[in-house]
Amino acid sequence: MLLPGCGLILRGRLGLGSALFLPALAAATLAPLVAVVAVDGFRVKLLAVFIAAYVVLAGLAALAWWWQARQERWDPGLVRELHRNAAAAFLRGEHAVARQAAERLCAAAQREPGAWTLLGMAAAAAGDAPAAAAAHRRAGRLRQQDEA
Repeated sequence: MLLPGCGLILRGRLGLGSALFLPALAAATLAPLVAVVAVDGFRVKLLAVFIAAYVVLAGLAALAWWWQARQERWDPGLVRELHRNAAAAFLRGEHAVARQAAERLCAAAQREPGAWTLLGMAAAAAGDAPAAAAAHRRAGRLRQQDEA
């Protein structure tokens, strides 16, 4: 059985996924228990509450999934052009230009680890070690999410 929030947890959205998964798990677990233990008049009301809660959680999970997918859309042609510009500037030794281009690349492809790696390289070459470290950490986290 797939519970609301499972897909978000699998995609690395642990906080939001858990906030939806745990109450859905409780509703799915308590509903059969209530059906067996509760008295007749109370049983129907409790089952209705558990079913309604489950449906609401499923709707919220679907909405969160849709919102996340909507945020991840990017134009492949634009990303290729931005990557080409950033890499060319980096190879020419124009590190400030490369960093600006890599920042635009990261804005266009926020979940692409290669974009963040390029930004880290450009920031390091421009002398900004903290920004370089932050970009490389983000690239590493994105790679881990892709592997999971």
